[in-house]
Amino acid sequence: MKGESVARPLVGLFLSAYATSACGDSAPRPLKSGSLRETIEVAIAEASREARQSPLAPEKRAACTDKSFNLIHVNDMQARYSDRLGGRTRYGYIAGYFRAAKEADPATIVLDAGDDHEKGSVVDLRSQGEATRAVLRHMSIDVRTIGNHDFAYGAAAVRREVKNSTHPLLSANISDELRTFRPSVKLTIGCARVGVIGLTTKGYGSDDQPTTDPYDDTFKQDTNYATYLQAEVDKMRDEVDVVIALTHLGLVDDTVLVSNVTGVDIVVGGHSENRLDQPTAATTKSGERAWIVQAGHYGELIGKGRLQVQGSGRERRVSFARYELVNVNDKMPFAEDVGYLVERLETTFAPGFLDPIGNAPEAFPQSNLPRLAYDAVKAEWKGDALIIGRDAFWKGIPKGPVTLQQVYDTVLVQKEPSGTSGFTALAEVELKGSELREVQYSLKDDPQRATFFPSKIEANETYRLFVEKRSAEHWQFAFTRPQKFEAKVKGELIDVLEPYIRNHWNGDGSAPTSVVTGTPGTVPQASASGIVATATIPIPSASASAVASAIEGTVPLPSASANDASRQ
Repeated sequence: MKGESVARPLVGLFLSAYATSACGDSAPRPLKSGSLRETIEVAIAEASREARQSPLAPEKRAACTDKSFNLIHVNDMQARYSDRLGGRTRYGYIAGYFRAAKEADPATIVLDAGDDHEKGSVVDLRSQGEATRAVLRHMSIDVRTIGNHDFAYGAAAVRREVKNSTHPLLSANISDELRTFRPSVKLTIGCARVGVIGLTTKGYGSDDQPTTDPYDDTFKQDTNYATYLQAEVDKMRDEVDVVIALTHLGLVDDTVLVSNVTGVDIVVGGHSENRLDQPTAATTKSGERAWIVQAGHYGELIGKGRLQVQGSGRERRVSFARYELVNVNDKMPFAEDVGYLVERLETTFAPGFLDPIGNAPEAFPQSNLPRLAYDAVKAEWKGDALIIGRDAFWKGIPKGPVTLQQVYDTVLVQKEPSGTSGFTALAEVELKGSELREVQYSLKDDPQRATFFPSKIEANETYRLFVEKRSAEHWQFAFTRPQKFEAKVKGELIDVLEPYIRNHWNGDGSAPTSVVTGTPGTVPQASASGIVATATIPIPSASASAVASAIEGTVPLPSASANDASRQ
């Protein structure tokens, strides 16, 4: 038996896709079939009404004595909403669990420690992150910290996400001229006053290494995490019962962070994707005990604990009465509206992505995928040579029917630096044979690098070389000396593998079905019926504004501050 349906939120921050009758009847009624714009428009109205009635709001209530509350958290979900459990989206079960927990005990807070984009559904890539943003607005999350992958699609997309979010999106150590991120937020959860402070790790450059450069040349980052955390703690310590650092730093940095601050009770972490079955004890600078929790990745696990507060003011003590990691499964309650929205977004931005696009004639283990990429480059982009890191490939391809999502799972895109193409994107340059030989002779002897060259190279012939962006921009990764050529990015690995598989793995030599490319490319535009129109809209490189319009039309979405009045 599948999980029980949970069709509406139980705190005011969730965008329900169910309408409520004008007479105030609380029973949800399904939306009529219509466009995504209509879905979101109704959801916004519902969210606003629910926010005013939120049990988290600091409205007048009877005197509180029990300051215990439930803490639920996730991290590094990485756009895994196209994962299916019993044939239904994983995120429907996650949202269903959140809502059921809040219904059972309104003194519950749901936190997300960041990295909600990239490395998941191909829909995230094809929609330039806009599909993911639409889903997150429906997930019944109360507070979220931005992670490094959440900057993937550029500054404009990030600012739009913060503006349109139904929950505060935090980062105390990331700044820009518009002051996009709030450093912290204070909430009332049941009888407890809770402060949540966000921190974000360093970004990554095209060499796939951490960098202190601003995200997309816009968002400055400061790695003095303890300084920013302590400043926020000092502002709120006397006004709250519990201080939670919601960080996207990693377990090691979280542990160091706690030892350099005072007044922090809980660290809800992410980035390193650790599975911590129980809270890890840490000691603050003043000798107080704090607790660190983290819940793996990909939405496979949900952390849930019961926090209890003893004493008050600076003498209070915070501890876990109980804690567990919950495996997300298809026996959980299911949020039907989230399921509906995910399917609509998938249909719009990657139609048929879970259907076979070809039949693999044999199994391709991970170690053989560089050769497959070379075959694809030769056939589809008329390439002659390829230089690529073996770490560009995440898993193998089994024999038999292969879906677009399966192919993408083997070559997940990580846009580094943010707002650009993936660091494993393929860059192209034309060289004379004599120049190509020089490139070949200057290669490092590195088993982690895969290289393919013609068996015979004519000095005066022109050849087309493809090289991963990382090695093209940082010669040390592949070569013994600097290179004279300048290569221009042509596309991601998925952009060449998809047409190759459609063309060559069908067994009958038939022409491929329509292909939607990723960076840059086109996406189907949502039609009036919300399915797919034949028209396409261009996606400017490193910009998702056109895709946002395809989802939202001209419907204004509420800013993160829309709910702040009810949350202190």
